[in-house]
Amino acid sequence: MIRKNHHDSDLAQIIRFTLPVAAENLITQMIGMVVSMLIGGITKSALAAVGLVNQAISMYTAIFSLMSTGGAVLLARSIGAKNHEESSLIAEQNMLLALGVSLIMSVVSLLGATPIMHLLMNNVEETMFREGVIYFRLMILSFPALIVNTVASAMLRASGNSRGPMLVTMMVNVVQVAAAALFIPALNMGITGAGLSYVAARYTGAALVTYMLLKYHGSFRIQVRRIFRPHFPTWARMARIGVPNSLESTLVQAGYLIANIMIVGLGTHQAAVYQVTNTLYGFAAYPQGICGPILISFVGQALGAGNVPKARKTLLGIYWTGMAASLIFSLVISLAVVPLGSLYTSDPMVIEDCKTTIWYMFAMCIPAISINAMDPGLRTGGDSKWIMAYTIFGVWAIRVPLTWLFCYHMNLGVPGLYLANIISLVFRTLCSQFRFYTGRWLHKNI
Repeated sequence: MIRKNHHDSDLAQIIRFTLPVAAENLITQMIGMVVSMLIGGITKSALAAVGLVNQAISMYTAIFSLMSTGGAVLLARSIGAKNHEESSLIAEQNMLLALGVSLIMSVVSLLGATPIMHLLMNNVEETMFREGVIYFRLMILSFPALIVNTVASAMLRASGNSRGPMLVTMMVNVVQVAAAALFIPALNMGITGAGLSYVAARYTGAALVTYMLLKYHGSFRIQVRRIFRPHFPTWARMARIGVPNSLESTLVQAGYLIANIMIVGLGTHQAAVYQVTNTLYGFAAYPQGICGPILISFVGQALGAGNVPKARKTLLGIYWTGMAASLIFSLVISLAVVPLGSLYTSDPMVIEDCKTTIWYMFAMCIPAISINAMDPGLRTGGDSKWIMAYTIFGVWAIRVPLTWLFCYHMNLGVPGLYLANIISLVFRTLCSQFRFYTGRWLHKNI
């Protein structure tokens, strides 16, 4: 009976943690839908330009997984070991790295905005290129705030506090949709208004989550005067986890970016089909985005406390729950593609092509849950190098060449891109499953 009560207590903790994370992701998806609808009404090419720039920003963000993932994993394990002093030090050093590196990258990117966009949008229509440059500059202006928000929220979740990041996300989304409605249709600022809505929302979020982090006095405590004192041994520990993950994520996003560039090269119509389908995929993948934060917090704390069976059981439970939810969401989106697609475009030919590509998205969700559930669990155990190796191979040796083969040589268009990604994800899934069942990730010292 004692064991049963203990299990029920663990389950209740996971549910209490999951509900705010689920609400946060759902709110973000819904607001993203509204903003995408407003952007889609600017010009025919606006949504495609925004999608390509957002993919580039995702590659930038991937570099910061050194802090968001490496710091969060270390923090969760330190909290599990009940080491308050070490937890506080990790949190402070995480914020220092986030601020410093994001500011440097933003300055460099602003100075090179036009050449960067020439690389990303070569041989596209002039209107689309101009929209891309304007939007890219504004997104870079908001980049430091995005990173601070991401890193600070990851640390709060790692400590078991998922309610705080949810409240911040709610406020961020309220500000963004209000700003987008004001700047785009009301003031007719076009793509500039779309970018400014992100600037306003992200700096609001950064201010709120920083205030929340400084006021948090639970399993760690941040003191402002200590943030700007570099502690290189802590940086080295974060790097052991974060650098492989950062390199992996950066190269993965670079591969995705190249795939997007290939789609843009097929013409505005194919780019529009891809962006609409990809936006709908965001809803289908909604359960997948919830798995990572839960795993880092609960698997990390279990491993920090030395409870290996609990860590393994928690990972499997979240994995299979995420799989079931992901398939249900994917099926609903696939069956409702026509009314949902009509929210983003009025072009009947785009919607007609989306009816086909959406089923590739449904198939993609099956292996994708392994990437979003199994991999974070392995990474929390310190297995970052193995994940980095098979992920980079899956993207660059499988997905990128097959995307070119299917899209250009076999003329499959957008379905070819999804087919290449499915094959890549299946390979990565087999590798992650093999690593999980060897059990080596459970006994690594980080």
